[in-house]
Amino acid sequence: MSTRFRRGSFGVLIILSLIMTGVFQTGALAQDAPSQIGPVIPPASACTVEPRTAEELVALFANTTPTEPMPFATTETITIGKPADTASAEQVTALIYQAVACLNAGDFGRFFALLTDHAIVTIFPWVAEELATEEAAAQKLAPSPPPANFLTTILGIGSIALLPDGSFSAVLVQLDPNAGDQPTALILTAVEQDGAWLIDNAIDFAASE
Repeated sequence: MSTRFRRGSFGVLIILSLIMTGVFQTGALAQDAPSQIGPVIPPASACTVEPRTAEELVALFANTTPTEPMPFATTETITIGKPADTASAEQVTALIYQAVACLNAGDFGRFFALLTDHAIVTIFPWVAEELATEEAAAQKLAPSPPPANFLTTILGIGSIALLPDGSFSAVLVQLDPNAGDQPTALILTAVEQDGAWLIDNAIDFAASE
């Protein structure tokens, strides 16, 4: 099953309100798909995953043709699954929380460690140029925490669902000062690979109309 959402800041606020009231869940209540509700600013100390190395990332882009950034569209088709089980929902929530913590730490080596190869080359194709050599990659991956007033706040994580292909989707509503002063929403896809939970895709609802 799929549905279409209209992008824009107003839509982001609607998504956030539905997460908070627990009804943004294919007819299910919030308790059917456990989620972590903010607001909360994940600290840099919560970014503990082993980082990807410069060598790994250079090799990844050397062996893959990065995709062109997708053109912006005002609507997006979203696949709707069934409410996730408690354990999986907790794992997805923890994954998203740590990913934001790594961004708040300015640690892209660890942030990329929370993404699949597919996610890196499709969501961040422009990184290929910045990681052209191991030396450039090492500089880019050196942790560089942003100022306190530029830390990202998680406003809500919810609607965690099991999709037909076995992956999980979740809605993240956040306040990212780097993207402006309005909330933004992402629909993330997570998968489990070799015992590790990783982000495999993201649909951005950040742009206003």
